[in-house]
Amino acid sequence: MLRKAVMRDGEAMPDIEQSAGLAFRAVPGLEWLADGDNRTAARYRDIVGQDWSWVAVAPDGRLAGFVAATVEPDAVHVWEAAVRLEAQGRGIGRRLFARLFAQAAGVAPVTLTTFRDVPWNQPFYRSLGFDTVEGDAMGPRLAGILAAEAEAGLPAERRCAMVRAVMR
Repeated sequence: MLRKAVMRDGEAMPDIEQSAGLAFRAVPGLEWLADGDNRTAARYRDIVGQDWSWVAVAPDGRLAGFVAATVEPDAVHVWEAAVRLEAQGRGIGRRLFARLFAQAAGVAPVTLTTFRDVPWNQPFYRSLGFDTVEGDAMGPRLAGILAAEAEAGLPAERRCAMVRAVMR
């Protein structure tokens, strides 16, 4: 079941992000991300407070995944999308994004930053209708996010910004 995220969901989101991140153990050069820092529950509560985030609830009532997004001046920005490792490959991520896209339809494009060469990153987002943007086309907001990610230790050469146009 999918539903809008509520404040208490922010408490579970770091754990889901951590579980999803375990998949990076199989990516050469990015293995360290499996044990890296996640956003805090407080940051997730801030994001959820904007009312653009969605969660997937497993039959046992536990959260299986989420997409956490905020409204920015030029777009709806996805800060994180994650599905617990044991629940991946079941279409949960696609369904979460479909809900976000429906909410954003006719309102704003959707943006995110991700890894270029990780199968469940840029190639997955392309399959959802995102296009990679580079240089001046990404604008100062996305360029700033990529710069902050590089400053935090993510390999800049492996990162990219993506946008999905406003859909009607």
